[in-house]
Amino acid sequence: DDLDAVLAELPGAPEVVVHALGMAPENGPDVAAEAERMFRTLLDLVQRAGSRPVGGRLPAVLVLTTGAVDVSGGEPLSPARAVLSAQLRSLAVESPGQRCRLVDCGPGTGVDDLVRELSAGWSDPVVARRRGRRWTPGSRPLRFDQPTAEPVRPAGAYVITGGLGGLGSVLARAIAGTGGRPKLALLSRRADSADGLRAELEAQGAEVRVIACDLADRARTDEALDSVLDRFGGITAVFHLAGVPGRQLMPVLDAADAAAVLRPKVAGTAALAHWLDRRAPGTPVVCFSSRAALTGMIGGADYAAANAFLDAFAAVRPGWLSINWPVWTEVGMAAGTRLDAARRPAADPAGDLVEETTLAASTCWAMDEHRVRGVAVLPGTAVVDLVIGAFLRTVPGAVAPVVLRDVVFQHPISGNQPRRVRVVFDRSDGPEWRVRVVSRPAEGDGEWRQHAVCAVAHADVTGRTVDVEPLRRTGTEKPVRRARPGGVLAFGPRWHNVGRAWESAEATLVEVELHPPYAAETTDHAVHPALLDTATGFLGGPTDDGFFAPFAYRTLTWLRPLPARLHSVLRPRQRSADSVVVDVDLVDPQGEVVVAVEGLTMRRTDARSFAADGGPDTKAPSPRPGLTPRDGIRLLFELLGHRVRGQVAVAPPDAGEPTESPAPPAPAPAGPEVPPDMPVGDRLRALWCEVLGRTDVTADSDFVDLGGDSLVAVALTGRIRDSFGVELGIGAVFEFPTLAELTDALVAQLDEQERT
Repeated sequence: DDLDAVLAELPGAPEVVVHALGMAPENGPDVAAEAERMFRTLLDLVQRAGSRPVGGRLPAVLVLTTGAVDVSGGEPLSPARAVLSAQLRSLAVESPGQRCRLVDCGPGTGVDDLVRELSAGWSDPVVARRRGRRWTPGSRPLRFDQPTAEPVRPAGAYVITGGLGGLGSVLARAIAGTGGRPKLALLSRRADSADGLRAELEAQGAEVRVIACDLADRARTDEALDSVLDRFGGITAVFHLAGVPGRQLMPVLDAADAAAVLRPKVAGTAALAHWLDRRAPGTPVVCFSSRAALTGMIGGADYAAANAFLDAFAAVRPGWLSINWPVWTEVGMAAGTRLDAARRPAADPAGDLVEETTLAASTCWAMDEHRVRGVAVLPGTAVVDLVIGAFLRTVPGAVAPVVLRDVVFQHPISGNQPRRVRVVFDRSDGPEWRVRVVSRPAEGDGEWRQHAVCAVAHADVTGRTVDVEPLRRTGTEKPVRRARPGGVLAFGPRWHNVGRAWESAEATLVEVELHPPYAAETTDHAVHPALLDTATGFLGGPTDDGFFAPFAYRTLTWLRPLPARLHSVLRPRQRSADSVVVDVDLVDPQGEVVVAVEGLTMRRTDARSFAADGGPDTKAPSPRPGLTPRDGIRLLFELLGHRVRGQVAVAPPDAGEPTESPAPPAPAPAGPEVPPDMPVGDRLRALWCEVLGRTDVTADSDFVDLGGDSLVAVALTGRIRDSFGVELGIGAVFEFPTLAELTDALVAQLDEQERT
């Protein structure tokens, strides 16, 4: 609020914003809390200042620190401030047209040094100034002599945090596979469904303990490691792999989501060190970090920052090693991200846990009563019901409340023929499960097709209430739109459930109630598909040639099944002719919220393309190169055998290929010069065609539907900057996803630039 007040009082938008909290004395001994404060305050500054472009350009971001980097190898280093370097690098690769610089000020750095630094240009995102000299990051090859130790001690006792994740299980198998009959303690936020891995490791001669432990919970970590020490009699080494991937670009990153990503590598690392100092001082610790800490990461500033903290923390701890790994193929966070999953043309039907069912219009009312141009289509709300139900039935220990995050609907399940539908759960290193919904024809050996992806977990929330009466009293009653007979949409009786509706400046209130013959069905569903569809989709509805279909939920929190009668409170966040973004509370007759939705995005959809039961997607891009598990373990054992300490960065197998922590993408191949006298919309369409490599771009084309992703968005915003002299920011491409919407946003920026 203070920052908003300052920005509002300025006569104009700032050209440069400065984050200098990293120059002040550190705020107490809690290094984890200080790291989160550093990240949160820079995020807040970037987001708030980013809403005030200057003449079509985002303001420059200058971060001033002391102790964020170590030039000599013997300087005091602050892990809490090290997060700022990776966060700033991530902003630089997400928004290449925005000037970004971190200057770490050491002894003898004065105002004149800063003036010279800023006058010299903004090419280097991270710079250190020491007594009049300028330093930038570098690296040197690591040379090995003969090994000085066995990488794995026979009968040694090893702790692996994140031990049930992809990398953790690979490491556990490798240690057990040495034949030295090791003792293994696998720590994970969940200890369920580990029987298969445990049996495999024990068959190789290992003694195995699997312990449920949130590493950031210091009391629980103390308890877990105390039990390991008592059982094994000592600890040979700790491998710290716990981590959570990032998801969002900085302009739209939620601070609470970022805190969850920082937690295992920041607070978890501090808790681990606290226990070791008291109970097992001198124990070697190997931290699995990422190259994202060194280069920044598009859509993963929080993940990059968490790993930078890990690197700096290890650097100041005797006997610790932090390894900046590139992508590991087949396993690890990059192997299961939503972006990669969304690109698979033939979906993988296997997973850690799977629930399968067969759906057909003849046996499933949700398909039969929901038709588009006569074709039975399973509504997205029925997919949500499938996922929540499968989670509660399949995942051991799963209970309400449940939260779904980043739900993306990719292709509808449609057609009149039966289909085998699977809900596939894949483990992550954190509390969430990655989910894919896939299907194929029930008869024959057709390819699996992916329909939706999300993450699901237990929700740590408490109930809340909403008083709907003030909305009813102050709102204006509005007519309820119905699907007209013979239109593109045809609904069965369960969808005829909307009563009255009131609209006010604050929200829209809708009464929803199932007809009595169907009321008892609510006990058979986590969310009754027809109720959820009408209650959340009220602001969309049919159009002349289509309708608004749900595209994504940012979050959906389910506390308990929907009652047969409820109120829907819809609060629009963004509305245009082609898209609606809305938050929704579904409230039972007692005023208690039973389902809360944040960021439901609905998009105008052509009925013909939506209902078509097309074949598999186009051919997928070739798998990204990376480090195979075999090569990764070989490198790890080599580092262990040479007793390497400090920080080691592992180069990707092919440094010219993209990794999980990409540098700014290469410019798109130069296309024909776009004439400057063309209308803005035509010029922008030409840029879309150029960066997407397509010619079928129309005003209604959707960036994501045409294959656009974060990397392509970076290239597009760069071409917009070069062609129009306007810095939209990468977030604008997703906030205004169609060509028409982005054209309007660009025209508004150009008009503002001309006025200023």
